Amino acid sequence: MAGYREIDGSQRGALKCPALGGLNGNAFGATSIMHKLVVLACLALLLPGVSRAYAAPPELPVPASVYSAPSIFSALTIDDFLIACRGDQTSCADEVGSALMDKMTFDGTANICLPSTDYAEAVPEWLSSHPETYKMPTEDGIYLTLKKLYPCG
Repeated sequence: MAGYREIDGSQRGALKCPALGGLNGNAFGATSIMHKLVVLACLALLLPGVSRAYAAPPELPVPASVYSAPSIFSALTIDDFLIACRGDQTSCADEVGSALMDKMTFDGTANICLPSTDYAEAVPEWLSSHPETYKMPTEDGIYLTLKKLYPCG
């Protein structure tokens, strides 16, 4: 068996501990105190490495880029919405439609007359030219824009 050598015709032998520079110690059936200390020293030197191998990996910091680009659908303010719309016009139009459906009441008091299915295209431009809306909640600002752009009558 690797690490053992034959002594006095028996298979009992010395286990080499590479962590102690090759000192020999009798791992099984050791009778001398020195051999037991060598085995304990080997275990003491090897256990910290084993515990690190089974430890959880360290948590990595979240890159700043994850927080710097808001999603259109998670934008809390009009400012975040406009930043996100620069890179994704299709989702921008979807969010305008979603805000319209969430805010519009169907009791005849809405007073919004949409000219066509392209009504969402003008919303980001109007919002960009009205900085007073930048801190508004996203759906409130979009709905205000639709009421200003497309009033009935």
